[in-house]
Amino acid sequence: MAMLLMASKGAEVIPVIEMREVPLTEAIRQVARIARMNVILDPRLSQAPYNSMTVSVRWEKVTGREALIALLDNYDLALIESSRSP
Repeated sequence: MAMLLMASKGAEVIPVIEMREVPLTEAIRQVARIARMNVILDPRLSQAPYNSMTVSVRWEKVTGREALIALLDNYDLALIESSRSP
């Protein structure tokens, strides 16, 4: 499973990122927003088993990019980067 990352910006350290029982795709979108990244999710994430997964996590003193990579790693997902818009 993969997620496409487009034109990442900034590496600001976020004091705390916390989520409780957030659907996986929404968690990915929220963390990407925090990281100021434009993302395109793989359509397979809306199918089983991913569509029923939820995220409960707490990170302290991480960048949005670090949090996104950790989130994806937890679910055996991959980040594919592109320097240009689709």
